[in-house]
Amino acid sequence: MGATVNGHIFAWGDASWPGLAEALKALQAAGLLPADQSWWFAWREPDILLPQRLGDPAALPDDWDELRVFSPPVEFRQTRQGLGWRRLLLAEAETLAAGLTGWQRLEPSYRVTDGQRVLWGRRLRLAGGERRGEVRFPRPLDYDVAGEAPPYERALVADVRLYYDAEARLHTARYTGLRLVRAGTLQVQPLP
Repeated sequence: MGATVNGHIFAWGDASWPGLAEALKALQAAGLLPADQSWWFAWREPDILLPQRLGDPAALPDDWDELRVFSPPVEFRQTRQGLGWRRLLLAEAETLAAGLTGWQRLEPSYRVTDGQRVLWGRRLRLAGGERRGEVRFPRPLDYDVAGEAPPYERALVADVRLYYDAEARLHTARYTGLRLVRAGTLQVQPLP
């Protein structure tokens, strides 16, 4: 990354939350969730929805314990907290587009480095054909990644931006995208 990059966390500070679909459509309109580079995943006990392409925001589950929508410019997080919700945006931009009102930048900012998360999954021969998966996981691991097809010899990688605090402790990882990498070409990232 060369120059030092700072990451920022924005919290929804306005009491009048517009609703999940409307909030995500505002991010799309601002160019922060490009149609061809946006993904989402969610989980609740005892279920998980794996990362998949973002389609119509109105179709996303809005009551799961955690929902994340991510693209290269931002990651949106909606997390259940007690009886309410916490909604955050993570971005390397210091300010958001003028039309995105209601978001307040939190302090402090974080030093950012690039990283990866390997979402591998083994090649499984199932009744419906070969799939990516793990025997202990209750379903095939299906990700909508262009070029992913049997025999699943490439690793599926989530690109992330790692947010470190002033004491060089990892605070969080912001997802930016998914891609396939030829096995054996993954590189270990040094600690900052």
